[in-house]
This record gives sequence, C-alpha cells and structure tokens, in this order.
Amino acid sequence: FYTGPIDRYFNFRLGRLGYRTLSFERFEGDGDYQGTAVMNYCDEDVPYTRISEHKHFAPWEQEKFSRTVCFREFSRLAGPDDAPYYPIRLAGEKRLLNDYIALARSTRGVSFLGRLGTYRYLDMDVTITEALAACDRMDTLLSTQQELPPFFTDPV
Repeated sequence: FYTGPIDRYFNFRLGRLGYRTLSFERFEGDGDYQGTAVMNYCDEDVPYTRISEHKHFAPWEQEKFSRTVCFREFSRLAGPDDAPYYPIRLAGEKRLLNDYIALARSTRGVSFLGRLGTYRYLDMDVTITEALAACDRMDTLLSTQQELPPFFTDPV
C-alpha cells in the first residue's frame, strides 16, 4: 500500500505533479487564544489559512494550563524539497496525471491510496470513508485469494 505522492513512487520519471505544502508558525500566550482547537481563516487579507490551539484537543485537561500554544498554518506552492500536503490537480496536469495513473495500473503488487496516492484533494471525511471501503474490499479479495487492485477508488 502506498499513500505518498504517486509521482514520487515512480521517481518523477514522467515529470513532477504540482502540490501545495504548509509552513507553521508557533506562538504562545496566556489563557485561551481562540476558544477552539482549530479555526479556519478564509479572508483574503489574512495570510494564514488556520490556527490550531492545542490545549483544546484535550479539553478535559484545560484547567491544568494557564498558558496556550498555537500554530498558524500558511499554505504555499511546494518545491522539490517540501513535504507535499495537497494535490493542485490543474487542467494542465491532466495528461501527466493520466500517464502516472496508467503507469500505476501496469505496476503489480502495489495499491495507491489516499490524497497523495490518487492525486485528489480529499477532505478527511471522504478519506476515512474511502479507507474503510478499501478495507472491506481487501477483506473480500484476500479471502478469495484475488489480487488487490492498483486503485480502490478511480483517481480520474
């Protein structure tokens, strides 16, 4: 099972697909900064996309901490040395993506999964639903000794 970038699996031999990456800026403060674990900021004038305040991930422990730790998240184009987070999937990349999909379909012994393995932007609810469906299908295929597919969800 491979959940990394599909183009990286093949050592970028056909070229690089486009991705966005994230940078994080840590800051601390007294008390409660935003009152919730994650707040998205969609205003064009705000340079970051969200703030995560970690004390809210375990609300039953909040009373223990008078200070708070937060991270601002900045989205940007990924360079070759960056960790890719989100496929861009622009129309101009369609041919390259289709070539990688064809290459993946001709490769035995590996199944490509998730946001990066299928080069699709997926929200977490869709990611989890697809992962559970893939597990169910794996159980069926393995119990009948059938080969696992290169994709459990069509990436096109």
